[in-house]
Amino acid sequence: MTYLGIPAGRGLIPLTTEVKATRGQTRINNLRLALQIIYRDQPASRAHVARESALTPATASDLVDELITMKLVQEVGTGPSAGGKPPTLVAPRPDGRTIIALDLSGEDFIAAQVNLVAGIVATSSRPAATGIAALTTVTELIAELSEDLPGPLLGVGIGTPGVVDPVSGIVTSVNLKWDHADVVEAVRSVTKTPIHVVNDAHAAAVHEYAVIVPRVPNIALVEIGTGIGSGYVVGGNLYRGDLGATGEIGHIRQFDDSRLCSCGRSGCLEAVASMKAVIEAAGSHHPVTVEGVKELAADENAGPHIERAADDIGQALAAAVSVLGITHISLWGPVAGLGESFRARVEAEIRDRVLPVDTDQIHVRYATAGQDAVILGAAGLVLSAELGVVW
Repeated sequence: MTYLGIPAGRGLIPLTTEVKATRGQTRINNLRLALQIIYRDQPASRAHVARESALTPATASDLVDELITMKLVQEVGTGPSAGGKPPTLVAPRPDGRTIIALDLSGEDFIAAQVNLVAGIVATSSRPAATGIAALTTVTELIAELSEDLPGPLLGVGIGTPGVVDPVSGIVTSVNLKWDHADVVEAVRSVTKTPIHVVNDAHAAAVHEYAVIVPRVPNIALVEIGTGIGSGYVVGGNLYRGDLGATGEIGHIRQFDDSRLCSCGRSGCLEAVASMKAVIEAAGSHHPVTVEGVKELAADENAGPHIERAADDIGQALAAAVSVLGITHISLWGPVAGLGESFRARVEAEIRDRVLPVDTDQIHVRYATAGQDAVILGAAGLVLSAELGVVW
């Protein structure tokens, strides 16, 4: 599937504007370049696009006009004058295209129409299902949200628990009882637009990368709730690895512990340090939500279990920090209910287990991304792959 004449990619996230197109490249590349500048520096004038792209003013102006005709950007007023006529400013047009994005990671499957500026226009949900029923629910949600679109459909993004083949989009998920489920083929029955399937933690990492301030080139997002998963943006690109199982740190067997993990084995990080595992170990019955975990943190009997979880998670993340050299780590999900003491303990454990060189640069924080992170991350991957930009 192509858009703007370029084959859909694998969700690379531009961090900085690309260089001027060479003689052998096409006008399509320059359109993407102009669009990247407008997204990055919005609102922007045609003269600004020319300066930043190193294209001639006439070429830059033609590119902006073409993007307006394509309904990808729109004029939004005028800027301050530098002595002559005030420049006309342009910005992304929200309703120029629509993305349908799904989050399959919770108790409900949630789908949303997302516009070109990360605005959620409409949502729909169904109770979570498994197996064939889950595929049916996904297609029903997409069909429902495809009926009244505010703008032409750019593509579909799906964030799902499990291992996602980065090329075929085939998913193996214990939670959804999918064994090599061909999600893309199922969705093709209701839409012919590009379909991008991504692990839910990877999707959340993409959104965290887009909203984190100050912007950094590398981040690790660690989702800690019912299970434990992680996603990595390295050099401005979502890192998926060769097998699509990147970030499945919850299933690293590193403990002599008999508790059974959802994967069917014992000794996994998820079985001892997920919020679900901590709640069970404390003999509590709180829901695996931010509020439920806050209530757990107030229980003195849960203290030792929470501290052990922090140490275990820090131990696992130390390996990722050492291998990838990532110093910015965001904790996301119900774990946010544990507050500052948990965050600080995870950070201290990581620093204590890595090479003692500039360890003060290692920072663990709770994610900026909110509860819509999987939806907006999956939509962001569609935007990146199809238009070459990031919001």
